Amino acid sequence: MRTLILSDLHLGCGPCPGIFAGSQALGGLLSELGAGPLRVVLNGDTFDYWAQVDHRDGAARVTQALLEDPVNAELLTRLGEVVRAGGALVVRGGEHDRDLVAASARARVLAALKLVEAQSAHVTWHRLLTPSVLDVGAARLIVARGGRGHEAARRLAELLLNPLRRQYGVGFADLLRPDYVASVLAALAVNPTAAKLVLRQLADVGWHRLRSDCERALRLTETLAAAGLSAREREVFGLALDPEVPLGDAFDSHGALELARLKLFRHSLGRRPETDADGLRSIAGAEWHALRALARRRHASAAVIGHSHIAGWRSADGLTVADTGTWTWRVETPEASASVASWRETMASWQDVARVGLSRAHAVAARARFTAAWIEPRPAGQGAHMALVEWRPGHGLVVLREQELARAH
Repeated sequence: MRTLILSDLHLGCGPCPGIFAGSQALGGLLSELGAGPLRVVLNGDTFDYWAQVDHRDGAARVTQALLEDPVNAELLTRLGEVVRAGGALVVRGGEHDRDLVAASARARVLAALKLVEAQSAHVTWHRLLTPSVLDVGAARLIVARGGRGHEAARRLAELLLNPLRRQYGVGFADLLRPDYVASVLAALAVNPTAAKLVLRQLADVGWHRLRSDCERALRLTETLAAAGLSAREREVFGLALDPEVPLGDAFDSHGALELARLKLFRHSLGRRPETDADGLRSIAGAEWHALRALARRRHASAAVIGHSHIAGWRSADGLTVADTGTWTWRVETPEASASVASWRETMASWQDVARVGLSRAHAVAARARFTAAWIEPRPAGQGAHMALVEWRPGHGLVVLREQELARAH
């Protein structure tokens, strides 16, 4: 069956309208793929339970709240149409929506798909830590998630990033995910006063140990040094964040705090992986070797991965790997060599614009790339054709990379 794989939609993340950018693009992509059975694979982080205030209230309740959002409801209805037309839907758990393993949460999603009982059999659920093996034509491919350190990331999101976003409008830090260290560091730089108040809240409720865990995850002392802060700037920034230091204390008489914030902001936004001329990241090193070993064990000639939020591609030594990127907004930053004035202007724009969305995109440089893996079977069992594609409004489906896949042995 023809197969479309995409990942990291993060439905339900961020204040309205959220960081998901592809509500119109997904409908356009599915329409262009035309009639005929289609299998859609959602490779993790389709929903964002981490971003919910009441994520501890039970998977079913949180899932229902997510599905009541009109954008999310429309998307699920569209996916239900794929299944009713003779296709299939595979929902893989991710770091942010592993709660979908609960039967009560799945029932809510099936209801949103508007399927009768017989059609629901064509919706399957796969857990986060177990790679999925799919056969397309006579070719075999693996669908998996990357990334490590999920618990530390979740704590940073829950204790620091979420309250900074919800209470103080530091919304654009969300666009640096899945690097939660970079997200929180950028938020600290943009609004250290808000960070002080959040840290004070943690102290007030007795979460000293959890706060210490976050501080260790950030490695703030080492990070400030790596960002190039002077001893005086590190001291001043530490006082700005210290929840025990009263607001308004005049400890910064020479602009050291502004310089500290600017250096940290620039450092946090410079942590993102390098990409080629097409904006694709390299799949190499330990990541490539681990995927090769997994493919050999499963007798697969291709792998499709998610989590990084940056599309990528590599085809070598009999293995083709595609990273499908994300369908969320991505913040654009000045070049590393840009002037101090340019970086200062960017940081100021993050302070001025508190919400993410299309209507705000002109104020902060943000864009979205609607990338996916597209696999079509070849006739007579001759393998399959795999492509990394991008849906571009006004242009339709664009092939970024492609490769023929050999039949499985």
